[in-house]
Amino acid sequence: MAPRLLTAGLVLAGALAASACGPLTAPGSRLNYANDPANLVAADGPTNAAKGAKNASVWMPPRAEAHCWYATAQVRVKTKYRLSVTPAEKAALRTALESCPAEAARR
Repeated sequence: MAPRLLTAGLVLAGALAASACGPLTAPGSRLNYANDPANLVAADGPTNAAKGAKNASVWMPPRAEAHCWYATAQVRVKTKYRLSVTPAEKAALRTALESCPAEAARR
């Protein structure tokens, strides 16, 4: 398999945060959100493009072993920025978190 170039992406796209009624209207808040290390992820271009601004009920990483990390990161970012969660998104996140090893769930 040929190596892929990585791109910097967001765990939660800015458009998704804006639609989740997030408090990103204060001056500088969008820039802080976009540069928050808790919200940054390295991904190959096709994976990052496939994710786009989809929430967890519509998109999860292609590798099942990444679901735990991805769901944990989403919950952290949504909690930090007080973003809403749809019922379908909550169910998808719960399913992904249930796949976490016990030690990962304690972090």
